[in-house]
Amino acid sequence: MPKPSFVTWEEVRNCLIEAHASNRENGIIMTHHQWTADKIADLFDGVGELFVAMDGEKLVGTLGIIRKEGKHWFAKGIFAYACFGSILSPYRGLGIYKSLNTACEDYTRKIGLDIIVLDTHSKNIHMQRISLRGGYRRVRFFQARSKDHFCVMMAKWLNVCPFSKLHCTIRFYYSKVLALTLSVLKH
Repeated sequence: MPKPSFVTWEEVRNCLIEAHASNRENGIIMTHHQWTADKIADLFDGVGELFVAMDGEKLVGTLGIIRKEGKHWFAKGIFAYACFGSILSPYRGLGIYKSLNTACEDYTRKIGLDIIVLDTHSKNIHMQRISLRGGYRRVRFFQARSKDHFCVMMAKWLNVCPFSKLHCTIRFYYSKVLALTLSVLKH
């Protein structure tokens, strides 16, 4: 369901922090846990929708879609960007993320877009596996803000993917070699 008004942006932020605690312990640091609730709210203002999972009045999961513009080989023009995915530990494995993802896909179709892009820390193999099972393809590997933080970008076409699986795989590994080489050359 879309975030109801009784769920505050501070609750959203707290859910993200709590849900990603185990990731942080494993060296998977997401940037959004440092953001204020207002900054998170501003990201959705007029350009997206945050979907939530509730257990009664308790927020247990989040996943949002923001319209973005890109010039990537796989997403030129406006595309849907999936972000702020979180499921609290006791609620994992219950299909909540799948339900949130379905809501995001429905929303993406409703706003007239047919590609969803997400990125995750390169060490977050769990998220990559979930995304691959959900029909996403790895399309880009890139260095984030810090020298030791690399991300994997994934895309899902809601209609027909205009690229073969092999093409996406080759482009992904090419970007990985390039990003790692540039990282070594910089340092």
